[in-house]
Amino acid sequence: MTSQGKVNILLQSYVSQYRVENFALVSDQTYVAQNAGRIIRALFEIALSNKWANASRVLASMSKVIEKRMWPDVDHPLRQFNLQAQLLHDLSKWADDWMVDDLAAMAADELGKLIHMNEKHGSALKAAAQQFPKVEITHSLRPLGHDILKIRVQVHRLFTWSPKVHGDTEPFWLWIEDAHGLEIAQIFNLSFRPATETVEVDFTLPLPDGRPPSRMVIRWISDTWVGAESEAVVSFEYFSMPA
Repeated sequence: MTSQGKVNILLQSYVSQYRVENFALVSDQTYVAQNAGRIIRALFEIALSNKWANASRVLASMSKVIEKRMWPDVDHPLRQFNLQAQLLHDLSKWADDWMVDDLAAMAADELGKLIHMNEKHGSALKAAAQQFPKVEITHSLRPLGHDILKIRVQVHRLFTWSPKVHGDTEPFWLWIEDAHGLEIAQIFNLSFRPATETVEVDFTLPLPDGRPPSRMVIRWISDTWVGAESEAVVSFEYFSMPA
């Protein structure tokens, strides 16, 4: 086996929370996990500095996968909460394909029945679903001249704040990218705080030929939560810059 193959297997076993019993492999796995997290974070910063949209999004997800030790396509997002092991097991068994938004909208007794447990467990599940980071993105357009466009973006917090879960701040990334997801036009590193309901920022975009593209995408990504992402499409179909 090559060194690359060994690192790959050790990293996957770490994320999957597989218990390695060989003492030498335990040491190797710890070394791989610690350094992989730092390397991917560094690659993420490089991708951001070069304004690579797809690479930044993928690397942000990979970084959180290692930090949280969970697979976004396999594990339910609510596994990131400190819930009872039996509750998480029954959630995966009976409601693995349910979206967090759908769970947050249900009553506690309905959730208890859904996961084949009681209302108390349903209440705990509902609280976690309501605390999972979720936002709504709105925007407005304003020309600042014939070749400069300001896009004012409002990020509205839609989740319940819990000091035990979120601490003092919830950091996130907000950027605007082209329709193909190749290049970031402008990026902000921002945070929610307990009293914050809406974060407002202005993207100022130069348009050398005075014409905006057909559309762009505003992307929101949590810096710490796996699966906490959102986007909004900015359409310029019926928009024109002044002469």
